[in-house]
Amino acid sequence: MINNVIFLETTQSWPVKFTANNSKVELLAKGLLLNGDCICIINSTAGEVGKHGAINDIKGRIRYFSFKRIFNSKILSRCINLVGLYQILKREKKLEFKNVIVMGGPYYIFFLLIVLIARLNGYKITITLTEWAIGIKDIKGIKKFDSFLYNYTFGYFVDGILPISTYLENQVSHFSKRVLKVPVLADYDIKQNSSVHVTRKSNYFLYCGSVDYKKPINLILQAFKELKACKNDIKLVLIISGSEFLIDKIEQEIRILNLSDSVSIFNQLPYNELFRYYQNALALLVPLENITQDKARFSQKIAEYLSATRPIITCAVGEINEYFKDEKTAFIGSNFDVNTIFNQMKKVLNNPELANEVGIAGRKLGEENFDFKVNGRRIHQFFCDL
Repeated sequence: MINNVIFLETTQSWPVKFTANNSKVELLAKGLLLNGDCICIINSTAGEVGKHGAINDIKGRIRYFSFKRIFNSKILSRCINLVGLYQILKREKKLEFKNVIVMGGPYYIFFLLIVLIARLNGYKITITLTEWAIGIKDIKGIKKFDSFLYNYTFGYFVDGILPISTYLENQVSHFSKRVLKVPVLADYDIKQNSSVHVTRKSNYFLYCGSVDYKKPINLILQAFKELKACKNDIKLVLIISGSEFLIDKIEQEIRILNLSDSVSIFNQLPYNELFRYYQNALALLVPLENITQDKARFSQKIAEYLSATRPIITCAVGEINEYFKDEKTAFIGSNFDVNTIFNQMKKVLNNPELANEVGIAGRKLGEENFDFKVNGRRIHQFFCDL
């Protein structure tokens, strides 16, 4: 069976903008294309600043649409662009195939309106679930109420759910809908040459992520300061994205810790250059805290890290416990604290052969579990069975 799959409210400015969500959706799309499905990506109805009307274009075999931002208002844009969305869904429907929408999680009222539009056009609806918003402490007020409504009712309106973690899989079990866990994804084919870098000498650890994750970044800086007392020539590379204000705050913290000569900060690197930094690092850092947010989510960076054949340093939280074993496929600390991350970094420094073995085994684990082709086959069959 061939599925006509439309990704909706899962991307922003695809294919121009590089984000974790955009990257994962593109890999999902490529995996489904390999199984003969038709693919369309519709960027967020919140629209894009600077767009003069809807964009209808094709990248490879993927058709995509982008809406314009109206009066710089996301809410107004969503309201007006829903009309255009209805027209697109009606036009893109293929009577000879099964028509499936893969949707992210917009505000609850827009979620309901999109569900109505999809049902009027005869689509099956699936939801990608990457976090449990009601459990995020920083979400408050009306957003908290919106998250409450969405998290506890969305499953009644859809045909299938694609959670990223076992935690989320358990959270949605009461909806009694078809569920398929879809983990983080990477393309392991184009990085086969990464193994040649495994024994190359390097002197830096690396963290890549959003500057919004202030606690992990500060934890890494504190652990790195402790490590410098053991090995003075060691370096730290931070590849972070986000507001200049928050990046300035991180730079200020680096100066306070007297680490300016040992810490390098980069952002908006071309992907090939980013990947070279991965390949040549001693280890790749992704500290996780024992909180609902980290139990529920599964960082897309982990799949990318593994493809570089370098070991990751992380904590025993959430999906890490589902896939990884300490000193076999990753270096896993028991706690989210400075001493734990310091000890794991020191272990990598003192055991380079073990670090190389863990990096190789981690990549093999990634190929078996997180390769987009493997998961593309699973998702294709899931859609066929809806």
